[in-house]
Amino acid sequence: MTLHPDGYFTPKQVNWIPLSEHGWALTCLIQNSCVSQRRALWFLLIDVIGNVIVFIPVGFGLAGVLHQTSLCSTFRLATLGGFGLSLLIELSQLAIPSRSTDVDDLIFNTLGAAIGALGFVLLRQSGEGKLTKTAGDS
Repeated sequence: MTLHPDGYFTPKQVNWIPLSEHGWALTCLIQNSCVSQRRALWFLLIDVIGNVIVFIPVGFGLAGVLHQTSLCSTFRLATLGGFGLSLLIELSQLAIPSRSTDVDDLIFNTLGAAIGALGFVLLRQSGEGKLTKTAGDS
């Protein structure tokens, strides 16, 4: 997870291969092929789900701030903004000796931002439908 240094990487390790760090954990859980299934499960929960969840409010907030006339462009801009913020975080970690940079964080953070932006768009869309019905009924 971006904000929590953990013991899975050695300091200053950089991973540019997508999902390479998660393959062992998925294999372990699916094939029941390792001794430390609990460690694999926690790794996936903390790293994958944690990175996604942390960026859901980012995507939602960016969509609210960047709200355009088109809900589709709002979604795209908020997702792109989440990607940009995550990229900035990952690149800044290159300068910190105790931190690691991982492309998976970029992927999962962006996914979280997209989910948050989608939540905003769906909420906005449902709200506009209610406003239209109310205005038309008066």
